[in-house]
Amino acid sequence: MATASECTIYGLDGATATTITFKNYQPFVYLVGSNIAVTILEVAAIYVQVGKGDDGEDAPMIPRVVLVVVDVAVQMLLCSATGAVFAAVR
Repeated sequence: MATASECTIYGLDGATATTITFKNYQPFVYLVGSNIAVTILEVAAIYVQVGKGDDGEDAPMIPRVVLVVVDVAVQMLLCSATGAVFAAVR
């Protein structure tokens, strides 16, 4: 029986061949980790861009070039992770 985290593959003779998990596929693990990092970076960028503190103070001001660097880093992480998954499939 397959679950969300592991799958057992049976051979043609009915014997258990192997059990695999998502951790066996490193590009998938990289994709999940990259998506987590991207989410954190985007939330931080949105907070810095438009956020306000609890007492009405503005969020810390940083140069806009930092937001551009974060945006480029997000795109780089997503593209490299997706490319790694596509390359592993072939």
